[in-house]
Amino acid sequence: MRCPVVVGRDSEFSALTALVDASRAGAGGWVTVSGEAGVGKSRLVAEVADFAGSAGVAVHAGRCSAADTLTPYRPIAEALLSAAGETGPPATAALRAFKPAVARFVPHWRTGDEVVLSESPAVIGESVIRVLSWLTGGRGLLLVLEDMHWADAETLAVCDYLADHAAGTAIGVVATARTGEGPGQLAELIGRTGSIVLRPLSQEQVAEMAVACLDALPSASVMSLLDRAASGLPLLVEDLLEYGQGGSERFDRLVRQRLEGLPAASRRVVVAAAMLGEDVDAAQLAVVCGASGAEVSEAIAAALGAQLLIQGAPGAVAFRHALTRDAVLACSAADRAAVAARAAAVIDEAGSPDAATRAAELWAEAGDRRRAALAWQRAAVAADAAGAPATALRSWRNAVAAAPSRGPRLEMELGLLAHLSASGPLDEAIDLGGRLLDDVAHRPDLEREVRKQLARSCLAAGRPDEAADQLAQLPAGSAGAAPGADQLVLAARLALQRGGGERRLEAEHLAHQAVAEAGQADQPELVCEALDIVARCARSRRLEDASAALRRALAVADSRGLAGWRLRALNELGTVEMLAAADGTAWSAPWTRP
Repeated sequence: MRCPVVVGRDSEFSALTALVDASRAGAGGWVTVSGEAGVGKSRLVAEVADFAGSAGVAVHAGRCSAADTLTPYRPIAEALLSAAGETGPPATAALRAFKPAVARFVPHWRTGDEVVLSESPAVIGESVIRVLSWLTGGRGLLLVLEDMHWADAETLAVCDYLADHAAGTAIGVVATARTGEGPGQLAELIGRTGSIVLRPLSQEQVAEMAVACLDALPSASVMSLLDRAASGLPLLVEDLLEYGQGGSERFDRLVRQRLEGLPAASRRVVVAAAMLGEDVDAAQLAVVCGASGAEVSEAIAAALGAQLLIQGAPGAVAFRHALTRDAVLACSAADRAAVAARAAAVIDEAGSPDAATRAAELWAEAGDRRRAALAWQRAAVAADAAGAPATALRSWRNAVAAAPSRGPRLEMELGLLAHLSASGPLDEAIDLGGRLLDDVAHRPDLEREVRKQLARSCLAAGRPDEAADQLAQLPAGSAGAAPGADQLVLAARLALQRGGGERRLEAEHLAHQAVAEAGQADQPELVCEALDIVARCARSRRLEDASAALRRALAVADSRGLAGWRLRALNELGTVEMLAAADGTAWSAPWTRP
């Protein structure tokens, strides 16, 4: 049963439609609708979306998912895909710089040569605003971001930017979140933006809702049931009116009754759907349940009749509400154990980095810690590649925790150490590296890697003496082998950090050696890092030499798609040009701003 009207939300509806009107006038903004599960957040926002559509305002939505809380930018990607539709990428010069940051979310916009100048939330956020404004022709846009209590750190960082800058655009953002859930980042965002808190309905409003649902006055026994069991939550009011005394307990009991009333085959399908996510492909369900397509169709029909599932996109099903899915997962331990491994295998087989986190959780539930650790490792590597260090750090930590024995755990800890030395926290990197030295004491190859990562972390933390100590203790390589490019780069950075004329010359000499070694070993990132050191050393002597080294680093970064090093080279070239202008050096920096 679904109430034909929204009851008790007049002032909230007016506030949100005012945001829609403001977006049409080019003065959008951000409003978060919060409240407990089942209080009617999504229903209210759906009504506002209908209002916006009838007013000629474009509406695009994205949803965070409890099944996948570590995929960076998930709701933003969904909204951009919806907004882009079949439209090709922008060709205007004004948007050229913003296209790469958005093309990652829109597959048919990708050409393979995009270079994102920065992974910062400001760059991604501004790119989203510019491209969405272009897609909607400035006529007004309502961007709906649902279930933000499950948002990843990168999404929240970009939303923080959107909340600050939507006011001067034709974009109105409405987010939903459960009260008291989600990270502190979300609470801060809600605290400094427009906020609407939905409270449970009053007894009078519940009665009004019951009349609207039944199109008649409810009996005294029905009202007694609603007063006792609904707790003023519209979702429970609807379900209790539909199922009467069968819903006299809280919502989870109601779902349990529906689930237990299904045939065993249908129950397995519903449980498998809950484990796979919120929107589930029917073909996947057949594989997970080991059933034929016809059997799954019959099971889905039974679940639809019990109002556990609803019809989703073509060939897919979804849960009626997040509460339904939560309740199924809470009351089906035996059924879950039977299908966890099959569900994990299905997700793993897809090979999508976005699904790696869910696969890891399912492998853990199935008791296969080795596969869980490997899935977390894949998720971490994908997050690092996507420029999402906070997500990568959580995934690496989960991989370490899931590892079943000393060998796999050491592999995961080495990956975590490499991440920490590059992205921090540096104190954690130094602490972990120190502990790992005991584990690799009899393995010179691994000890070399740990000490180099420790040296890198100490240099980044401004502790050159400790870095020097780690480099001095590097185990000898194979007989006659020259130091590798990474070791040369670290030695050059150490000399540069210690300062002084002779040290600077030493650093430049070592960096030139590192450029040659890294080029021969096809290590483009080390080539760029070494050329950056060369430029820093040359800058105090001859600006033209510094410019030449940076232009070479920029060319390598461009050719190998190294967005971070491209941005760094451009920034340093700008500094060189500024210094040349300041001291009147008679040369023109031979490079062109993009």
